[in-house]
Amino acid sequence: VLNIKTKNDEKYSYFGVFDGHAGAACSEFLKDTLHKYIIAQKNLFDGFEHNISKTFKVVDELFKETALTQRDRSGSCALTMFFNKGQVHFANVGDSRAIASYNNGESFKQLTVDHKPENADEKERVFNNGGYFYATNTFVLKRDGQKMINGPLRVFPGKLTTTRSFGDFEAKLPQLGGVPGVVTSVPEFSAFNADEMDFVILGCDGLYENITNDEIMAFMHGELNLLRESGKPLTRAVSDSLSRKLVEFVIDHGSSDNVSAVVIFFDKFVNSFEQEIN
Repeated sequence: VLNIKTKNDEKYSYFGVFDGHAGAACSEFLKDTLHKYIIAQKNLFDGFEHNISKTFKVVDELFKETALTQRDRSGSCALTMFFNKGQVHFANVGDSRAIASYNNGESFKQLTVDHKPENADEKERVFNNGGYFYATNTFVLKRDGQKMINGPLRVFPGKLTTTRSFGDFEAKLPQLGGVPGVVTSVPEFSAFNADEMDFVILGCDGLYENITNDEIMAFMHGELNLLRESGKPLTRAVSDSLSRKLVEFVIDHGSSDNVSAVVIFFDKFVNSFEQEIN
């Protein structure tokens, strides 16, 4: 959502990636609902972290009403980005990730933290709230040999490979066997100056399953160099095409998960790009 007005007629833009699991109900609910509660707050940036945390809690409670009525078990990660006054702000729940290119590809940076069982801070938070982790190992015996397949580390309650999410009320509600606070929709925040950013990629965990951040950025700048050679400007349609090509690239390199990606180019980079091709 672009050019949202605040109470002072200042404008900001909002972007999000919602990666669902155990069904699409929760991610669809977030896609259709979360931005409405964000936009309704005309003083969003007066106490930004408090306002977003409160909004995330309200929306998770709203989905709980639907989930309990329909006996829905789904959940979703939520990676949201806000661009305001030359700053990018992230509110992240789950294991989706934002990465940025700086200064025409001179450097790259990961902008959010993956909420995974392997994360030391998340591990400590889960333990402090009464949860634990486990992994399922499967022994496979065939005529030509045997092997052990190690499953991913999961949080309990919830049996999830992410430690934060919307929905997933079987992990959150005692009456469903959950433990409050173990799996949470409380976001983690980060903020950065966007002056030297070329673009930001928002992607679900499937985007990064078998590919590193550096490999993704190398692919993107390779595609941008091809555009320069062909003299094509960075239009909205071209940006959308680059997002699709990135998803195809990741799938071709063996990602077994669903893959979603949003690429957000900044005006300064787009203008510089157009000057290069003219």
